[in-house]
Amino acid sequence: MPEEKEPPKPIPIPDDFPFTWEDPSDAEQTWERESTHSPQPAPALAHDFWQIVFGGMKRASEYWGGPRRPLARNINTYLYMSHLLVVDEEEVEAADERAKKAAVAAGVRLKAVWDEEAFPAIQDHIQFWDGFDLTTAMTSDLILHIEQSWERLSQIWQLHFRLGSMGWRTVDTFNELYKELFEEKGAETKPDPFQRLKLTQGFPCKTTEMGSALWRLVRQADEKTKDLLTSIDPSKARDALDGTGHGQDFLKVLSLYLEQYGHRGRHWGIEHPTWIEDPAPVFETVKSYLANPDKDPDLNFEAQATEREEAVGELRERLQGYPEAVRNRFEELLGVAQFCSILKEDHNFWIDFSCTCRIRRVMLEAGRRLATMNVLDTVDEVFHLQLDECIQSLSDPNGCDRRQDVADRRAEIERFAKVTPPPRLGVEPPAEPKDEPEKPEEPPEPGTLKGRPGSPGSIRGSARIIGNPLEASHVEPGDIIVAGATAPSFTPFFAIAGGIVTEAGGLLSHCAIVAREYRIPAVVGVEEARHKISDGQLIEIDGTEGTVRLVDPTD
Repeated sequence: MPEEKEPPKPIPIPDDFPFTWEDPSDAEQTWERESTHSPQPAPALAHDFWQIVFGGMKRASEYWGGPRRPLARNINTYLYMSHLLVVDEEEVEAADERAKKAAVAAGVRLKAVWDEEAFPAIQDHIQFWDGFDLTTAMTSDLILHIEQSWERLSQIWQLHFRLGSMGWRTVDTFNELYKELFEEKGAETKPDPFQRLKLTQGFPCKTTEMGSALWRLVRQADEKTKDLLTSIDPSKARDALDGTGHGQDFLKVLSLYLEQYGHRGRHWGIEHPTWIEDPAPVFETVKSYLANPDKDPDLNFEAQATEREEAVGELRERLQGYPEAVRNRFEELLGVAQFCSILKEDHNFWIDFSCTCRIRRVMLEAGRRLATMNVLDTVDEVFHLQLDECIQSLSDPNGCDRRQDVADRRAEIERFAKVTPPPRLGVEPPAEPKDEPEKPEEPPEPGTLKGRPGSPGSIRGSARIIGNPLEASHVEPGDIIVAGATAPSFTPFFAIAGGIVTEAGGLLSHCAIVAREYRIPAVVGVEEARHKISDGQLIEIDGTEGTVRLVDPTD
């Protein structure tokens, strides 16, 4: 008789995090806290936004026929996710392999799909939003526009994850081919984890374009403006510049920059002000550039491109004796992997930020009208309403006072912001089967934390513990940022940081990729780094080995 499996073990609900499952079947799933994209307690409309995002992921999974469907839940203002198995357990491996083959077959045309289908579709959505006059539209037209906007958002996120599956599945296939061709099995020395990554580095993308454009803008500022920007608090810089003639000239140039690149905010999500609304993060970057005048980002990217061409040339030489079919497959998959290094940043620019920014504008106009109708006290309280509540309130000519709902939800956010949400809820996940027992890792030396290599090099500096991007303004040149994970909103601080340590991530995480672009060391996957390292503590990180050493002040 087949061996009976033990039922999954329920995870106790902490006393300071009480809740009841709205759907009892959810208690039988494993729910992981989504701390990368939504690390803080989020308002109601933000959770509606994340439902759209995860809905796009679900439809992309259906498109490729994957064995699991992602789910998202708002639990005590925090975002949790799970994956619902939609095939029998014995069919999972086969279904996943079919999905992989389908995605890779399409993935070899990823650039053509982006150029001919995805990018034109995204631009069509952007033109839809930019062509609608929010301030003069009748309320009935605004309601229709809101409904159409969220439907378009749903289409965009399905496209986002369909592209993502094509990309990462094909890159995985390239990595497998690379290991088969160039990494000797059973070799005494471990392969250099960064050698393969040189093949895809140094390509221009919207993120590098954005950084270079701001660098040039800063270089062109006059000395009076530079002196002011160096000495002023970034949150007060715009007002200070507006009070001087030379500052106003700089603001005019900066406004053109923000018009092109200012659609991102401090973090992912609809609730965060964009750089256009609050340019303090841009002034933080400006200040960092002025403090490090020799750290020209263009020179970094040029050096990376040179390294890439040398690495690719060396591998092509090694492949000369292989059959033509092998060489062609290598070139085909290499081309996709290199394009993915561009698309990884460009899709963030156009989908994660440019489209979200426009949805945010639509909802702010709804908030303005609801405040005028005395449904809300302030415009930004709209983010504490659910989408259907917002539409209902706009539709009711007599208004519907939502201020108590807002007060209650704000109180809930404040309450749960003071607790540490559990990383996992529901039931413990099943143990992963292992073909052979793993060799136990050697324990790290006393005073050393073990993580994974993220970006090569080593450096010593003061640790700066960052819970979210809003706390990153106190980072000084040479500091080592210690965070749960980094997001595109952290990018300004890579220009001044000496190094990065994160609790999550791997070689292809945002932190690792951007750290390599900026040529600073990074260690990723350091468990509970923010609890084991104190703010201001002197540490030494080795991004090649993946270690963090807590330095004795007397050392």
